[in-house]
Amino acid sequence: GTLTAPSSSGSFVVKGGYNLYSGGTFYHNNGTVTLTTRYKNTSARIYIEDGPGTGRNFYNLHKNFKRGIYLQNHIEIENDLLIWGKGNIRAKNSSNTSFNITVGGDINIQKSTNFYANSGKVILNGSTAQTIKSSANFKHLQISNSDVSLLKAATVTGTLTIDSGAKIDINGYNLTAGTLANNGNLQLAGGETVSITTKDTDSGTVTYDGTATGLAYGNAYYNLALNTSGTMTLDADLDVNGSLTITDG
Repeated sequence: GTLTAPSSSGSFVVKGGYNLYSGGTFYHNNGTVTLTTRYKNTSARIYIEDGPGTGRNFYNLHKNFKRGIYLQNHIEIENDLLIWGKGNIRAKNSSNTSFNITVGGDINIQKSTNFYANSGKVILNGSTAQTIKSSANFKHLQISNSDVSLLKAATVTGTLTIDSGAKIDINGYNLTAGTLANNGNLQLAGGETVSITTKDTDSGTVTYDGTATGLAYGNAYYNLALNTSGTMTLDADLDVNGSLTITDG
């Protein structure tokens, strides 16, 4: 069957699980689905049998209240993801298989216990500016948009991937990651703490655009771009395997 959701001014609240089976169609109507899972039901899940696609995606997805919900397969949210309160989303099923969440808008995860990434990936693929404000850790984070910025310090315990043509501006907030796979642009003011165990010196650009006087990312780069005010002072030998561009400063 086909379900057309209320428009953005309407209310669509689900107190249990959300299941969209093969052949079914869900038109989100640019509205918000709010999951208020509230019963001790360990089987409450989000299941989109045919996976993401037209007639199967969410527009805005909100999760709150005191119970968790798990993913049964990959999902796509075309606009914003908001998780708050005592509830959570677990990006795996009961068999411990992890799944991905693709987001086209902003991410706001208010507590560290609101999201359990497991081995899944969160992908930002919007066509307009996106922000990430998350108190929870990501396992794998993929940036596929040219305008993504942090509104809070971020931790990626696995791999942070920046696609070709994409950019993430950490915007003065600290960044911790296991591995950086940079084919795009990592931008920072320079005063942040950047802790990346395995850095990428074979591809991508790191851009400084603030007032910092030192290189917070370190002393080894592929492409390095400086668009800063004031003077950058090296504290060790600098290794740039690609291009060095000094625009300002």
